[in-house]
Amino acid sequence: KQSIESIIKQSYKNWELIIVNDASTDNTLEIIEEFLQDSRIKLISNSSNLKLPKSLNIGFKNAKGSYLTWTSDDNYYKEQALEKMLQFLEENQEFSMVCTNFTILYKHKTKLNNTSVKLEDLLNGNSIGACFLY
Repeated sequence: KQSIESIIKQSYKNWELIIVNDASTDNTLEIIEEFLQDSRIKLISNSSNLKLPKSLNIGFKNAKGSYLTWTSDDNYYKEQALEKMLQFLEENQEFSMVCTNFTILYKHKTKLNNTSVKLEDLLNGNSIGACFLY
């Protein structure tokens, strides 16, 4: 629920959220249905668990926007994340992707871990972290 709410609260309002429910067996579908009155949110439910790569491809195939990203149910965005990333890409058209630093919140700890995205991680580890737009 918190992940979906973080998208709804974005300062940039012209977004589309495609939620691919990968045959979840918990109360995920009930949570998603709470938000479907927002026409920017679309639900696709897999009849069987297809795993992440196939589910991402289903979402991308149905996307209508010029820019793409994806997130997970345990991630959430700061309110200006999409606006700032989009602004960077619009003002710097020689770049095709932007990623940001992110904060890891530990469920049972009060400690926050601020994580920086390093160029060497992108080149050697194929890692961009949890907040990106391309």
